[in-house]
Amino acid sequence: MQATSTQQQLLYNLQRIDRKAQRIRHDAETLPETAKLKGIIVQRRQILVETKKLENKSAEQDEIQKDIEAQRSKINDSLATLEKQLQGETRAKVVSAINQQKAADTARLAKLDEELEQSLAAQDDYRRDIEILTQNDRRLETTGNDVKNRREGILASLRTKMAKQRSRREICVQGLTPELVDMYTQLARSGDGDVVVRYLDGHLDSTTLPVTGADLDRIRTADPDEVVVLEDPAVMVVRF
Repeated sequence: MQATSTQQQLLYNLQRIDRKAQRIRHDAETLPETAKLKGIIVQRRQILVETKKLENKSAEQDEIQKDIEAQRSKINDSLATLEKQLQGETRAKVVSAINQQKAADTARLAKLDEELEQSLAAQDDYRRDIEILTQNDRRLETTGNDVKNRREGILASLRTKMAKQRSRREICVQGLTPELVDMYTQLARSGDGDVVVRYLDGHLDSTTLPVTGADLDRIRTADPDEVVVLEDPAVMVVRF
């Protein structure tokens, strides 16, 4: 595959640019700030769930308190009625029965007062826990905004770096033939390592490639304006 010395250098630089772009993308995808933000989102969702549970429990206490107040109202009405019945009543059995009912109502009223106190105390605990969760959520929101702003700053810097690599890549591509670009693209897609290697002073710049003696002879004797394409390993050998 024909390529001038300048084109071979451009091809070599193209790979270096793509490698830098890959590192930039990797840095953008693996930012610690991104992981921290995800953790904060999970925590805030948990707080939201817990807060909703506590709000439901607090609402249940509202219903309990309404029911208690309704019962207390009925009992107080009953006690008022019993007091009226006692007025002017002289029959001993009737007075005794009314007093027994008053005692029972009074005992029930005391029990309801105790239940109301317990319900109010439980509701205070729920509301206090809700306030604590709300404060924690506010702190997480502040921390999250700080992390988000820091992350956006880093991503903006990485986008600037990526834009520079795209510009440099375009310059390289413009100086190459479509055949060279197509071959490079094909090999780069199918491999996970360097697909453009440099031959200099009798050696390849990658010493890990299993290149045969015959391939080395082919590289040494090739025309200076030729990019030698090997099949195994699948690489393009440049010399400049």
